[in-house]
Amino acid sequence: MLRYFHGFQFRESYDWLFKDLDVDKAVKAGITQPGRYLILEFDFSGPTYSHKHEECAEFLAWEINLGLSNFKYDYAEYLGDSFASATSTFSEKDPAGNLRHLINAVDLALQDIHDRGEKDHPLWDVRGIYLLADEYDACANDYIDPHEPLSWSDVEPVRTLKAFWTNVKVGEKSFYGIRNVYITGVTPLLLSGLTSGANHQENISFNAEISALCGLTRSDVLEALRLIDKNEEEVQKHIRTLEKYANGYHFCQRRSVELVFNTQTALLYLQAFKDGKEPEIMDPVNSEVPEPYLWICARAPAAVNDMQCALQRDEHGSYQKIPYKEVLDGFTPHQLNTQATGEGDISVWRSLMVYMGGLTFDSNDPSSFFKIPNLIAAKRFRSAILKRLSLYDTIGDAVHTLARTGNPMSALAGYCQLMRHHDKIEDAFLKTEEHHRGIFQTMILKNRSIDAMGEYQVKKVTTSAGFVDLLITNNQNLYTLIEFKNIQIPCLKLDGEQNIDKAEQLEAMNLTKILGLKFKDDKYRTGTIRNWIDGRGSKPGSVCKQLQSYIAGPTVQKEIVDKNFRAFVVVIVGSRQILVREMDRNGNWVGNFQLAK
Repeated sequence: MLRYFHGFQFRESYDWLFKDLDVDKAVKAGITQPGRYLILEFDFSGPTYSHKHEECAEFLAWEINLGLSNFKYDYAEYLGDSFASATSTFSEKDPAGNLRHLINAVDLALQDIHDRGEKDHPLWDVRGIYLLADEYDACANDYIDPHEPLSWSDVEPVRTLKAFWTNVKVGEKSFYGIRNVYITGVTPLLLSGLTSGANHQENISFNAEISALCGLTRSDVLEALRLIDKNEEEVQKHIRTLEKYANGYHFCQRRSVELVFNTQTALLYLQAFKDGKEPEIMDPVNSEVPEPYLWICARAPAAVNDMQCALQRDEHGSYQKIPYKEVLDGFTPHQLNTQATGEGDISVWRSLMVYMGGLTFDSNDPSSFFKIPNLIAAKRFRSAILKRLSLYDTIGDAVHTLARTGNPMSALAGYCQLMRHHDKIEDAFLKTEEHHRGIFQTMILKNRSIDAMGEYQVKKVTTSAGFVDLLITNNQNLYTLIEFKNIQIPCLKLDGEQNIDKAEQLEAMNLTKILGLKFKDDKYRTGTIRNWIDGRGSKPGSVCKQLQSYIAGPTVQKEIVDKNFRAFVVVIVGSRQILVREMDRNGNWVGNFQLAK
């Protein structure tokens, strides 16, 4: 839209395009003026980029030269013979140099018009060049890797872009050169490396005034649906689907504004609906969080722990809020690499995911919290983490086994691998049983074949209320109870000073040694792990008796009639081992302890 408002060649179309719109009011009030620039436009989205640096650099050079050629086609007849002569010999292999020659030629042509006092010339009131760069990060998505910062900083595509932006900055010094630059699809990660030093940069990503322009509003989508189908029941069905999968973006940091839909996802859905096809909403093409950035995050333990917490839902079914202090305007691959396995502050990672659409500002308290916007973003987070560890297919098979047999051992083994890989920083070693259960439920059990309910309320054998940590059912006869317990590393008698050293000891232990580990400085648990589970410790209460009280209570006994009932105690030990023991419908142990691995 900027092209049509500011472009000199669209002056004659102004009334048809903008009359009576809000911007027209600003024009009539003298706040802004249309058609005062020559538009120099580049589209960096292109096809999928080649992973060969030379081929990618060639494509970028071709795209830059194409933008310059289009500019000459649009304006050469107005800029005159001197401009045509100065820009007639462009070099295919030097797009940055071609840009410099074009800017100089435009500057000289417009200066000559004013020096001659040609007030009746069509370009008399043109101020210079307005540069538009769309989908600027498309190339970087294929190359940038904060875990290997040098892999991004010195490849041919980057050198091509750096040379391009150097000449953009030089062009800003000319009186009739580049007067404004508008870039879309760019993160501060790229700005800091390529456009650093540009004058008067302004990040308008989270301004309240333009937040509704960053997506489609609910009224936009509803109006489109009603144009396609007059059946209001069908309209409401489709809007609910889109709200679940594509809505939830809040592009204002300082105050609450209207949530918007992802434009690309919503338009693809609407087009399919209009064409009478089944809309593809589960995994839309070229939408939401770019895949390369998900893989980058999936390699950073600090980011993964954050993502796993964000994926959990509260009692109302909303994704968990993630507190934050600031959103950074600029950061580098080196900073991301430093925070990948570090402690404490991970503001760089959180800022990256906000700019990439993986997180958004919480609509109720945008200045304090982030959250995942919708189900598509959540699914892509989960998939990236599991695929990074080659667990995606394995977990799918494990959950199908659980649905068929009621046995969670394979699923727990997958969670054990996930936990060992990512729980490497101090905060991770302090996870509660609620954290572990929530991550297991979110990361492992998300499957249409089962229904996993956390904190399932039952009446115990004493008829008082109790909450089973996890109930797993399906629409057939599956009924599996899991009671989660967690032992943090500081609560165990292990050698060493650092938690990571103790974790390595735990990972190497066999079943017998783990069951024989003793508690240390624990207010509620004494003796060994085995004695605590079986209720033979010196302090009251046991894991065994707690699960027995749930099973023997009226709620469970009524619900398990004619069901394939199974119950398990699952004990997370120091984020490195998972103890499992089964109990039958009569409250008796079935077999011995096992390690999920």
